[in-house]
Amino acid sequence: MRIRRKNRPKTQGSWTKESSALAHAAKARKRMAAGPCVEPRRVPAGELLGTLQWHAADGTVRRWVIRQGLRMNGIRVCAKGKTVECGWDRLFRSLRTKLAVPKRMLGVATEPEGLH
Repeated sequence: MRIRRKNRPKTQGSWTKESSALAHAAKARKRMAAGPCVEPRRVPAGELLGTLQWHAADGTVRRWVIRQGLRMNGIRVCAKGKTVECGWDRLFRSLRTKLAVPKRMLGVATEPEGLH
């Protein structure tokens, strides 16, 4: 058995048509007062999202042009005249293999031998 505090009113019980209508009207007023819903807009396929550019220490420069793919979570990556449709995860996984330095190479001196 549930013990009721002195100052709290008793519960009304189940919903009635009137209480349900009042609740729906209150929700509608709250929705209308909040204004229009600002959701992310759908970017048209092929629209430019941005460019990734990498300047390597040896002077080489790589550039990837990123466009919106056909699917909402897909992108088109254009580099060296080739276009690949993939997701962000696949793009960063492939960039990691091309740009990251393996752990075994971190202990090796990076300065050229002739500059000591």
